[in-house]
Amino acid sequence: MLGLGDPGVIAEHVGRLVDDMDKRISSIPRDRDCLPDADGLLFVVLEEYPGLLRYLDAADTKIGKRVRGYVARLLAEGRKAGVRVVLVAQRAEASVIGSTERGQCSTRLSFRVDNHDAVKLLHPDTDQDTAAAHASALPGIALVSSPGRPLTRVRAPWIGGYGEYVSRIGSAA
Repeated sequence: MLGLGDPGVIAEHVGRLVDDMDKRISSIPRDRDCLPDADGLLFVVLEEYPGLLRYLDAADTKIGKRVRGYVARLLAEGRKAGVRVVLVAQRAEASVIGSTERGQCSTRLSFRVDNHDAVKLLHPDTDQDTAAAHASALPGIALVSSPGRPLTRVRAPWIGGYGEYVSRIGSAA
């Protein structure tokens, strides 16, 4: 688990993830479209991604740009390499997560947002009534959209607060 620290180290770490993805892609046999069994799924979780980008940009805009490029590659090419990227953001605004990158995020889960436009940004086919209801949803209520499935409203489980969340993420890493 990598937190905010040296921006250069963060960029190197994300760069190594891209290198690993490239190795996985090069190991795909020419006569098949799947990975060798030895390569399991690799989950990359970028929590509070907009904050990470602001932090990197404040330190050095070149590093921020490089990390954006790495993440764009992971999103665009990762699926075939067994890489799954989870972007976690309080607000997935267009200025932070561009339309190309957002388009690569095929499964989307969003908790309450503050307005109809924010709902439509994440779930473009949302009808007016659902968007209005989601803008005032109770804590723990989310909308999930996924390819081939209708937009679904779900209740997330309560895991005991932020401390328990951090503990669970740490034990899974």
